Amino acid sequence: MTRVRTRILMIVMVCLLCACGNKEEAGWNIQEETEDSWVVSESIKLPDDIYSKYILNGQGSLIYLYNDTDDYSVYSLNRLTYEEQRIDRIAEMRYPEGESASDPYLEAAFCDNQVESGFLTLWQLRSGEGTGKSYELIKYDSKGKVLDDVQLSALGFKEGLSNVNNILEEDGCYYLLTDQKLLSFASGKEIKETRLEDGIHYLFSLHGEPYLAGCTETKTKIYPLSDGNLGEALYEIPLSGNLFFVGASGELFLSDGDRLYRCDLENAEVTRILNWIDTGLTGNDIQFIMEASEERISFLGYRGGSRMIWMLEPSDGADERTVITLLSTNNGGAIQDKVIRFNESNEQYRIVMEDPMDGLSSDTWAGEEDMQTRIQLSLISQNPPDIVYLDMIDNWESYAKNGAFEDLAPYLDASSVLSEEDYLPSALECGKVEDKLIYIPEFFLIRVLYGQKQYLGSGMGWTLQELLELCDDHEEMSPFNGAPEMGLRILLSFSLEEFVDYSESKCDFENQLFYGVLRCANKCHFEEARSGIYYRAITDTNVLIEQTTLLQMADYLKATGAVPGYLPDSTVELAIKGFPSKDGQLRTGMLLPIGTNFAICSRSENKEGAWQFIEFLQTSGESVTNPIFSARTDILMENIRHVSQSYGFEFRECTQEDIDNLISLINGMEIQTNQDETILQIITEEAQSYFDGQKTEEEVAEIIQNRVQLYLSEMQ
Repeated sequence: MTRVRTRILMIVMVCLLCACGNKEEAGWNIQEETEDSWVVSESIKLPDDIYSKYILNGQGSLIYLYNDTDDYSVYSLNRLTYEEQRIDRIAEMRYPEGESASDPYLEAAFCDNQVESGFLTLWQLRSGEGTGKSYELIKYDSKGKVLDDVQLSALGFKEGLSNVNNILEEDGCYYLLTDQKLLSFASGKEIKETRLEDGIHYLFSLHGEPYLAGCTETKTKIYPLSDGNLGEALYEIPLSGNLFFVGASGELFLSDGDRLYRCDLENAEVTRILNWIDTGLTGNDIQFIMEASEERISFLGYRGGSRMIWMLEPSDGADERTVITLLSTNNGGAIQDKVIRFNESNEQYRIVMEDPMDGLSSDTWAGEEDMQTRIQLSLISQNPPDIVYLDMIDNWESYAKNGAFEDLAPYLDASSVLSEEDYLPSALECGKVEDKLIYIPEFFLIRVLYGQKQYLGSGMGWTLQELLELCDDHEEMSPFNGAPEMGLRILLSFSLEEFVDYSESKCDFENQLFYGVLRCANKCHFEEARSGIYYRAITDTNVLIEQTTLLQMADYLKATGAVPGYLPDSTVELAIKGFPSKDGQLRTGMLLPIGTNFAICSRSENKEGAWQFIEFLQTSGESVTNPIFSARTDILMENIRHVSQSYGFEFRECTQEDIDNLISLINGMEIQTNQDETILQIITEEAQSYFDGQKTEEEVAEIIQNRVQLYLSEMQ
């Protein structure tokens, strides 16, 4: 019966996957297919001196606050008409005479979204001096003339204001939206305060009536306001909108992560207008929608450290390039940026991202299990994706073993821009499953141990016995900074060969060396460092050894104390050690960062285009410029030699000894196997009774011996 139910569920899910176009959800008609493609018709880089907190949105223009003085005593409100790129000064805002410049005078400033009577309405919310602040709300027209001046303190408001999101006036009633609080009042009447649920963060006017909008993980709710009273949700749009805009005709535009939708509230219809990534932008780039219609969309955001205004218009022609589909369960900005760069540079192919959760009703969303089921169904469907992002797929290795992904080794051999010799052998080993190269890593991280040189001595390799003897010599110190379970894992991370022989499927934990491991781990406890700065902690805690991850050469210099002024005591020297090994040779751990692992589906019809995307990732963008250790040997040497200022610290130039030591750490890298992890899990589970004082080390070792031996026998 269970198999029948599972089969029925799979059939239903396949039908959902194959569905396209309109779908009904909670009474809403959702049109996911976009008819028009949009392109950036114009982009404008804004002045660097715009005071970021007070950017305002308005139709056809941008209102921003600019500091005119060194002591922040005078601000001007300026309007940038972005089509003409003309800046006009609207109003001047000053600290009252004698008021301290360190006490914020301008708390917030906003303008209405809509043009009324030929001018934009501007608001200034300012406070008086000291702890007993008095708040004043000032309303300007676009010429700087004061239209209204409301003393909030006189209306009974005594609390402080923080994070004012919106200010609105409708029918003589004023509304101020802050974090989890709505203030409403009419001129001369007391202020009414309403506490709000989490997620309500947008105040807007629609057909002359005030509304609030808020979003959950799956829905956007619209609440009516009447005389300051918050009503029940009038609309529940089945999208989670993090960006709102109300068009002149009353349509609500919202950005649900990677997509922009138009919502017709009266007819309960939602239409996807565009995917941000298809315009060469990401949803993370967008801060404000400033104008939205069928002819043009204007918005403000960030790109490359600059504040920008972009204008989009419908494209005249269709994109004739071959579409390569990328299945990604994490459509974050990093992946989107890679896709955008590829699409901008390739004349034959373009990447379209597919989210496996598309088409799944929010009412039936059950979390991670649903997502993994959808991924599986996508991979076995008649039209599988061309490329798959592996990092968010549970147990992707099992898919690889079943032949779901291409072996990339032949592609690498045939490539004119890459070869196997370009990579660290250990890095390529990470991407292999049963001798097939499933993915090619871009970057790697190094796991090492470190501590004070006076304890650890020179040389980076050592045996497990030498580590245990060091801990015995310093009984007063915690071997590692953490619970006994963590210490046990560090001790055994790359030392299981002392106790396990995989080739013979045998193990031996009932010996003095393993008893010593248990005793050493049991001494571990957590100590909070007085210094919150990494690597300084080892000098102000009673801890012997710390574990850390090196991402770039700068981390190596910090971990060895080779940064002038970094350690509080200049006489303290730090030393790096590898993990203990059976022969005492240097051994370090290798980790791969999330966001770099892509595989080509074996049933893809566009394998050449998919491979061009992987080649692109390996030869351009982050792979070349990122200071994180590159899996490519040529770029890696540049990473090592180039050390720039980081986290406010100025690094000395690398010596040849630094370079040689780091290369030794890299050459000593090993990868933990799944077998190791399974055995470590057994050991940590059973060792807990020893740490709790319930069993002796001999009793625990006997139990571990039996369980691990059983596991090894079953694996034969």
